[in-house]
Amino acid sequence: MPIATTIRAISSLWGGALLLITSLTAVPVGTRLDNPGGRRRIVQAQGYRLLQSELRPEVELVIFFYSASWCTPCKQAAKALRQTYPDIITAEPRVEVLTYSVDFSADARADYLRAANYPWPAIAPERIGKAPWPDSIAGGTPQFQAFAISEQGWQAITTPGDAPTVFKAAFTFLAIDNTDTIAAP
Repeated sequence: MPIATTIRAISSLWGGALLLITSLTAVPVGTRLDNPGGRRRIVQAQGYRLLQSELRPEVELVIFFYSASWCTPCKQAAKALRQTYPDIITAEPRVEVLTYSVDFSADARADYLRAANYPWPAIAPERIGKAPWPDSIAGGTPQFQAFAISEQGWQAITTPGDAPTVFKAAFTFLAIDNTDTIAAP
C-alpha cells in the first residue's frame, strides 16, 4: 500500500480517538534517549510471556504508542493500530511502532503488555521511569511520538500527538532522508 494511502487509512481510523487528559511530563523534540535497541530493553508479547526482542535491522525510526491499561481511548486506538500496523510496516519497513506503557509500575506495565498481546514490540516495562525515560506523557494518552535512530541514541523528531500527524511527519522525515542530519550529542 502506498504511504499516502496508508496515512489516509490511519487518519480515517483515528478520527474518533479521544485523548485522556492528565497532568504528565513529555519527551521534548530534540531530546536524545540512550539507544534502547539492545536486548532487555525491547520486548515482544507471545501469549502470556514477554520475550526479549530487538528491532528489525532496517528500522531507522520508531513511533512510541503512549498507552495504559486503564485508558479506554488507548484501547480504541490500539484496535485501529492493529488494523493498520501490517500496512504501515509494509509501506515503510524503516518504521516500527513500540508500545510505551505509562501504567503506574513495572509489574502493571508488564501485565498490560501480556494482556494486550500487540503484534508490535514494546519498551521493556522496567526501562520506563529511569531517566531520561519518562513514566508519563504530557497531554495524556493515547498519543504517539516519533524518534529517529542513530548511533548516538534515539532523538525525538516530533512532539507527542495524534496518530495521523505523527505518522505523516515520520514518513515525511524518512522521505527526505533526514537520518544523516540528526544532531550529534
